[in-house]
Amino acid sequence: MTELLANISEALGRDDAAAQYRSQRDNLTEEFHNAWVQDGRLANETQTAYAMALDFGLFTDEEQRSSAAETLRQIVADNDYLVGTGFAGTPPLGFALRNIGATEDFYRMLLQTRVPSWLYQVVQNGTTTWERWDSLLANGSVNPGEMTSFNHYAFGSVANWMHQVIGGIAPAEPGWKRITVAPVPGGNITSADSRFISPYGEVKVQWWFENNTEDNASHRNGFHLNVQIPPNTKADITLPNGGETRVVGSGYYEFHDPSYHLS
Repeated sequence: MTELLANISEALGRDDAAAQYRSQRDNLTEEFHNAWVQDGRLANETQTAYAMALDFGLFTDEEQRSSAAETLRQIVADNDYLVGTGFAGTPPLGFALRNIGATEDFYRMLLQTRVPSWLYQVVQNGTTTWERWDSLLANGSVNPGEMTSFNHYAFGSVANWMHQVIGGIAPAEPGWKRITVAPVPGGNITSADSRFISPYGEVKVQWWFENNTEDNASHRNGFHLNVQIPPNTKADITLPNGGETRVVGSGYYEFHDPSYHLS
């Protein structure tokens, strides 16, 4: 929060306030380490603790960050790629894994169907996101415990990750004057179609893999990306196979990478 307030203050021309908030952030980071970091590891070794610390940038050097990244991946794997977060840890978990190069780990979590998972709710014929992972038990009965709402926002926060990582749409600048288009396919998902109504108009991103065995169509195989950028904006477009980021203005664009296939 102090980093966000520093950025807001800087945007408003309040350099004195920005410096104050950044100083507070440095002090809070130091206090966090004094209280919770022991020999480079967090005292509370959970998905939530590491996801939040990584996402908030609380590890101050690369060695600590690398160690924390490996620990988070191990915690996730040891839990059989089932979700182990609650209201606080769910929003940053996918982004923390993406930022340490473990996007595929989160895809495995996203596509799980055993409880606790998002798709368990789908398997149980849920059409909304629940307050707890097992609001409806496997036998079809309502969980007799507390917090059994069947329409709750918190675990639905994964939609932000889905829009940015699967869909590939994110703001590159506040207000969507500049847009990032960088889908990262994974799991067994072979296509996605995402849209966002920005202040400048609709952003559209559609991607899919094509694997046609007919000789006359094989030249179209590989990864396809179609992008619509609204007027008076620019976009940084990066294909998932790496390579150069393309900067484009408003308009419609088609990209094809024949060398990139779903592994």
